Amino acid sequence: MFILHDSFGFPSDLTRILCEEIGFTADLEDFGKHMQEQRERSRAEAKFYKFDLDSSVWLELNSPNSELLKKFTGYTVQLEVEIPKENIKKIRQLKNKYFEFVIANTPFYPEGGGQVSDKGCFIIEYNGTRHEFEVIDVRKTPAEIIHVLQYEFNTEEELNSFYQNLPQAKCTAQIDAASRHATSRNHTATHLMHKALQVVLGDNVRQAGSLVNSHVLRFDFSHGKAMTKAEIEEVEFLVNQEILKNVLVKTHENVPIEKAKSMGAMAMFDEKYDDHVRVLEVPGFSLELCGGTHVNATGEIGLFKIISEGSVTSGVRRIEAVTGLNSLEYLKKLKAQIVETAENLKCAENDIQVKIHSLKEGMKNSEHIIEKLQSKLANYKVEELFSAVKIIADVKIISKVLEYSNLKEMEILCDKLKEKDSVVSILGCVADGKCQVICSISKNLLAKYKNLSAGNTIKYICEQIDGKGGGRPDFAKGGGTAADKLPEVLEKNILEFLNRCL
Repeated sequence: MFILHDSFGFPSDLTRILCEEIGFTADLEDFGKHMQEQRERSRAEAKFYKFDLDSSVWLELNSPNSELLKKFTGYTVQLEVEIPKENIKKIRQLKNKYFEFVIANTPFYPEGGGQVSDKGCFIIEYNGTRHEFEVIDVRKTPAEIIHVLQYEFNTEEELNSFYQNLPQAKCTAQIDAASRHATSRNHTATHLMHKALQVVLGDNVRQAGSLVNSHVLRFDFSHGKAMTKAEIEEVEFLVNQEILKNVLVKTHENVPIEKAKSMGAMAMFDEKYDDHVRVLEVPGFSLELCGGTHVNATGEIGLFKIISEGSVTSGVRRIEAVTGLNSLEYLKKLKAQIVETAENLKCAENDIQVKIHSLKEGMKNSEHIIEKLQSKLANYKVEELFSAVKIIADVKIISKVLEYSNLKEMEILCDKLKEKDSVVSILGCVADGKCQVICSISKNLLAKYKNLSAGNTIKYICEQIDGKGGGRPDFAKGGGTAADKLPEVLEKNILEFLNRCL
């Protein structure tokens, strides 16, 4: 359904009807997910487009007051607003087929202050024709607020007809209510969390960046070390305490900047302010300069839950948190993980910690038993290796490629062999086309033969097997890719090398 719609322009409703006629099921839920992912991709692409380099011509319609072109009027939530014809200033189609649209007194919030822009659409109707332009992005420029729209006209004639009829068309702005409300919940929660961080960690905490969208709030702040579990819980408690109070949120419009500062209002990170500002107050708790959208009362936030805390860079920490229905979704996922864990452990949910502790103790006991068995097995293998010892002068040389072995087992064997007098042990193994090799030398040999070294021995072997390695005089290891050469190196070549070292 999505490919037919997105790539070939075939209506999804028609696909659904055709499916029903032949007994097929149209997966509307999954189709919706693909459409949402496509919208997110479109929004991301639009943000990185070089608008200033696009020379597409504007269609000029009206010349409303220039100050109104920079004005956002959506603080009082009107999710559907008819745009007066005289407020439509201009439109153009870009070379990437998106549209740029400028109106006065926009109800769409433009990205700023860490808050993403509103989602929604413009519905433009004339002569029984209806075009729904999706709002991909809304951004500020020094002169105006520009809406980036997505809509695909079937023909050039249809586009020209749209341009001709636009001056007399009915234009309606529809704000995505769910996205606006969720974003507002996250934004007000960000203010509450900022203040809570100062209460818990100290007044030195300052904002160093933020992101507020409908899914999550992200807040970067100055702090020299990781927050403890207790500190995170205390911040959560303070924020949720303010939410449960259901305090009415106050906004102070057009406040002189110096007066706002004297009131104790905190300024948001990396934000430039005019001479007159907007101040958001949660009475008795928080006071900040902010131009974003917020809830009417703290109770609308629902539940506040921190989902992560970590380092961004030296001296800067980052918190991510969720609110409202996103908190519920997060808790549902946690619950599902708990249920699955309990099922896998074959215990009740309340007994998971007890069961894990029991399993850990059992693993420790098993590991002790395995270590004892490995030690006994190693003693048997040491005796077996000594049955094929080669002797040069007074040096006992054990050089062998082991079958069904691994690096850990070879280390145990080499350690045991090193404890004996006058032994040079070189053990290798092959797995997945690669080889590993370890060498150990008894201390009495190192004192007697100055040219004898496990590190040099391994380097010599690795040169023959297309690899590298090294280590101490008494113990070294390495590996290579020419596994087929390892048997000859350990059975023949190494003896010639050691003979030169003695």
